Amino acid sequence: MTECARRGETQHCIKQGLVKKEDIYAEIGELALGEKPGRTNPDEITIFDSTGMSLQDISTASRIYEQAKKLGIGTKVEI
Repeated sequence: MTECARRGETQHCIKQGLVKKEDIYAEIGELALGEKPGRTNPDEITIFDSTGMSLQDISTASRIYEQAKKLGIGTKVEI
């Protein structure tokens, strides 16, 4: 089962019966790598669930960092 069906936003669609786990055809990586073709007709839908991709985390962290720099707050830590 995909991460999005277990913990992501897609789980809500599954719990409400709008989508079945079996309806999930591919993950974005499989499409990007050409392992599976994308939509083959206009009736098919695409759901993008960024769970597990850290996309929101990175975006949020970047905004917080830029705001902290702008305000001159925070502590620089060498890693």
